[in-house]
Amino acid sequence: MIDSFEMTRIWLKQSYKLKQIDPETFKLLVGIVNENHHWTLVVIYPLEKRTVFLNSLGESQKDLKRSLEATR
Repeated sequence: MIDSFEMTRIWLKQSYKLKQIDPETFKLLVGIVNENHHWTLVVIYPLEKRTVFLNSLGESQKDLKRSLEATR
């Protein structure tokens, strides 16, 4: 799990204080993003180099692009 405050900072391209970890030691990383009082979920599969972005209101192309940029 990635703390929601830290995941939101990563999402908004702000400085964050996430501990240095090797993501490839995990099968799955999960982070919740709070943007404008709306929660979205980012699921990262580091070994497969795949990211899943879930938004209950639907995923826009802008959000999908931002998800890829934030998780790379």
